[in-house]
Amino acid sequence: MRKRLLNADVYYGWVVATAGFGAATVLFGLSFSFAVFLDPLLEAFPVGSGTVSLVFGVQTFVLYTGSVPGGTVVDTVGARRSALLATVLVVGGLVGASVAQRFVVLLGWYGVVTGLGMSLLYVVAYTAVPRWFDRHRGLATGFASSGLGIGLLVIPPVAAWLVERLGWRGAYLWLGIGAGSVLLAATYLLADSPQEIGENTEHEFPYGEPPAVTRTPLREQVRAVSDIATSRAFLGILIGWLFVWTPLYVLMNHVVRFATEASLPTGTGVAAISLIGVTTSLARIGVGSASDRLGRVRTFVVSAALIALAVPALTLVDGRPVFFALTVVFGIGYGGAGALLSPLVAELFGAENLGTVFGLASVAFAVSGLSAPVLAGLLFETVGSYTPVFWAAGAVGLLGAGLVWSAGAATIRRGG
Repeated sequence: MRKRLLNADVYYGWVVATAGFGAATVLFGLSFSFAVFLDPLLEAFPVGSGTVSLVFGVQTFVLYTGSVPGGTVVDTVGARRSALLATVLVVGGLVGASVAQRFVVLLGWYGVVTGLGMSLLYVVAYTAVPRWFDRHRGLATGFASSGLGIGLLVIPPVAAWLVERLGWRGAYLWLGIGAGSVLLAATYLLADSPQEIGENTEHEFPYGEPPAVTRTPLREQVRAVSDIATSRAFLGILIGWLFVWTPLYVLMNHVVRFATEASLPTGTGVAAISLIGVTTSLARIGVGSASDRLGRVRTFVVSAALIALAVPALTLVDGRPVFFALTVVFGIGYGGAGALLSPLVAELFGAENLGTVFGLASVAFAVSGLSAPVLAGLLFETVGSYTPVFWAAGAVGLLGAGLVWSAGAATIRRGG
């Protein structure tokens, strides 16, 4: 099949983008399906709900902090070998979790081992594609990252069906088998660069050859990445992303409870999550394509502003139609910003060592993901209303959009 695709009248970069789509689908579908396992795990282990939720928290933290060494692995051995290693870790973690007899063992297999595999998948899914594109970089990375929304739509219901029929152990086992099948196919289709397979790039890179993938020695990688990481532009992106994702994590973790507090009909919050999944998938493709014409920084900042404005606006509505309309606006912003993460890094800091630089910037999501929902919950308990919580989150998000705009403008003026 790979040979047929290589000889087909289709630029092979789109095959790589499809592989990235499959990796993103598995990654985020597995991650967000944990809610399905919460009650069964509470029945299986003598621990509280807070302790069981630690499994998801540890996995999320490992996913994003692990992307720093994971990015170095990708830059050193290539996307294809990294994807194979990620497949082994994800499947091994799920199989190990299916036979765990103690909670701490489950935490190790599913939270740490699977989390490490997810961190590698994350870097591969988001950084393999930009190396293949110039004219259509936004569209291609948007398509690849749209797997997030498809994963949200498909894998949690499948996991729930498996739990109902086979129990949580059988569900983990068969999810591992299914995920492994998809990831092996994606790994098979991946290629690290057009030069590696002799692909013609004249149409996609009309102004010159794409940058060759070089296996830079680790010491030189560290030196080059350190120079970027200590720059004001990179710090602006890092803190900007942390702030931009603050209202996102606040809403995604509190939307069900907020809908209940706002006296909206039962099921409104859950329906909003599904609507966000659909919207973000479509937006990643559309907004990603638009960024090829409008510019990466400008499009990202507008998308971030939509997130920041939609969250506090939800406190002003009193009916489902407007609530869902604002949810769609939020999903468009989320999709647009999510589609442009790796293209933005590639444009501002170059494609060399892209995996490591992108992984380092992604630490912002680990910090925001751990802190924003907790702080939002504490503030709600203090004031008894989500209105100040959502408005504070929106203000932080707008500040983050401004920091990204400033970082992008500074880099462009410097000629980076």
